[in-house]
Amino acid sequence: MSAFRLSKLFSGRPAPAPTVVANDAGEAALRQSAAALEVLLTESARRLPDPPAPPVEAVEEDVEAGRPVRVLLAEDHPVNRKVVELILASIGAEITCVETGARAVDAFRRQAFDVVLMDLQMPVMDGLTATREIRGIEASAGRARTPILSLTANAMPEHVDASFAAGADDHLTKPVNAPGLIAAVETAMVARRAETPLRRSA
Repeated sequence: MSAFRLSKLFSGRPAPAPTVVANDAGEAALRQSAAALEVLLTESARRLPDPPAPPVEAVEEDVEAGRPVRVLLAEDHPVNRKVVELILASIGAEITCVETGARAVDAFRRQAFDVVLMDLQMPVMDGLTATREIRGIEASAGRARTPILSLTANAMPEHVDASFAAGADDHLTKPVNAPGLIAAVETAMVARRAETPLRRSA
């Protein structure tokens, strides 16, 4: 499925500015990298209040109704974070960004998301621990399983195994590219709607 078709499936309206829930120390430097990126960063710099958490059971109905897919992005590196934001903005995703695993867990506890993109190496709480915490929240609250896609430069088999053992549904190797990330999000959303687990990556 093309990015255009996926955008129509999830949204049907212009991409909203990402919600930034963390300080971005490298933002000033990134604004100078390219004029197009500068426009996005200017919009992203606005500190917006967290939207009220919708009823978890209503998430799937909202997606089918045409609202943007809600993505929780946990990534401490500002450049990597902006790359993912740019890619997902092209399909109309609504992105909440955090810089630590602890903040990812807190955001997930307060708000429903359709997909979680989890960096594995972050300060305060790493991505593996955060993934386990999120699965614990789902189990204790009776919430449906939310696809968690690990983002990491570590592609060794033991790293992949650790990712899945923690509760991740897929393991994406950085640097991510637009077709691969969009396809992974599409696959996660299809699996979520069908209430079936994602296939483990080879």
